[in-house]
Amino acid sequence: VPIVHISDAAPEDLYGPIDLPLMHHTGTDDDSPIENFGYEHRLIVMNESRAAEKHLVVLQDGDHMVYNGTRGKLANNPNRARHEEIINVSSLAFWDWYLKGNQDAKAWLEEGGLSAYISDAGDYKKAA
Repeated sequence: VPIVHISDAAPEDLYGPIDLPLMHHTGTDDDSPIENFGYEHRLIVMNESRAAEKHLVVLQDGDHMVYNGTRGKLANNPNRARHEEIINVSSLAFWDWYLKGNQDAKAWLEEGGLSAYISDAGDYKKAA
C-alpha cells in the first residue's frame, strides 16, 4: 500500500526537524479505511524525525478509536480497557522521565519494565 502524505513536503522535510523525545502509540488495527493504509503509515513521524529518544508502543488489535475515548462507528473492542490502561501508564512514565527528570521512570521504560507490563497486549521498543 503506498504511503499517503497530507502535505506536498517530503516526510523527511516535514518531520525531520522534530528533535524532542517522542513516544508514539499505535495499534495493529489502527488503519484508515477511508485512505486505505495500515498502521505502519502512522510510523512516518517517528521514522523521519531526528529525535534522539524515540519510543514506540504498538497495541495488539488496537484500533484508531482507542486513542480518543469513544468508539465512534467502530464495533466494541474487548481490549479497550487494557489498551487505555497501557496508554495511560506508558505515557505517564514517559512524561515523568522527560518532564520531571525521573530516572527510575526512564529505566522502567528502557530496561524491560514497560515491555513486561504490556506483556502479550502489544509491543514496546525504544527506536534508534
